[in-house]
Amino acid sequence: MESDTHSTSHVDNQSYSDDVVGNTDVNTPECPIELKPFIGRSFPTLDNATEFYENYGRSVGFDTRKNGSKKVHNITIWFYMVCNREGEQKFSDQQPKRRCKLKKCGCNACVAFKFDCDRGYVIQYLNEEHNHPMVDIQHQNFMRLNRQLELVHKKFISDCAGANIGPSLTFKLLTELMGGYETAGCTVLDIRNYTRDIRRYAEGYDAQIIIDEMKKKKKKENCDAFMYEYEVDSRCRLMHLFWCDPIAKMNFMQIDDLIS
Repeated sequence: MESDTHSTSHVDNQSYSDDVVGNTDVNTPECPIELKPFIGRSFPTLDNATEFYENYGRSVGFDTRKNGSKKVHNITIWFYMVCNREGEQKFSDQQPKRRCKLKKCGCNACVAFKFDCDRGYVIQYLNEEHNHPMVDIQHQNFMRLNRQLELVHKKFISDCAGANIGPSLTFKLLTELMGGYETAGCTVLDIRNYTRDIRRYAEGYDAQIIIDEMKKKKKKENCDAFMYEYEVDSRCRLMHLFWCDPIAKMNFMQIDDLIS
C-alpha cells in the first residue's frame, strides 16, 4: 500500500527502541493514575491523544513537542511526541531563529500513537524515562505548555512595540497589570520573540501598512479636516508622508509655524 509520509522520524516500534540510550541517571516521573500513559491506552481522536500527553507532561514537569507523523490516504496512522529536551543543540550562522533558553540533552522520553479503526489512536510505544530532572512545582507555570500568548497579551505587546517600548519594559508593565510574574502568563523571552515576529511580518510592507492605516483613519474620521499626502519614487518606495487631523489644524491656526 502506497503511503504519504510527512516528517516521519521513526516508522515502527523497533526504531524507537533502538534510539533509547542507556543511562543510569534516569528519572521516571510519578503522577495520578488517570494522567499516567500506558501501552494500549486509546483515545477517540488524535487531538485527544496529543492533549492527554501534553497534560501528562504539564502535570509531572516537562514540555512536549511533535516529532513526526505518517499518513496513508490522508489519515494519520502514526503520530510521535517527545520530551522537548530530546535531541542536541544546533547552532547556525544563517537566518536568526527564535531565541530559546531550552537546553536539549538527548532525552529519550517519547510516545507513539497508532491509528486503529475500532479504538481510535492507541499508545503503541512509550518511554517514560528522562535523563534530566523534572521542573520544580514552583517553576512549572513558566513551562512552555503553561505559557500562552492570549489575544490580550498580543494586543498589549503590539501597542507597546508601536510606542517603541522594549520587551523588558513591556514585560515589567505586564507583570504589574497582571499582578505578578506568576500570573503574567508569559516570559520576557516570549515577548521578545513575538515582537521580533511582528517586525519580521512588517518587513518590506511597513510603508504599505502606514498608508493603509491612513486610509482607514480617513474613512473613520469621515470628514474633510483629516488629510494625508505621500510620494513614492520610481521603484514605488515611500519617500515623503504628511498628514494632519482637525486638532493639528486648530493648533496651527492658533500658534502658527507649528509642526508636530
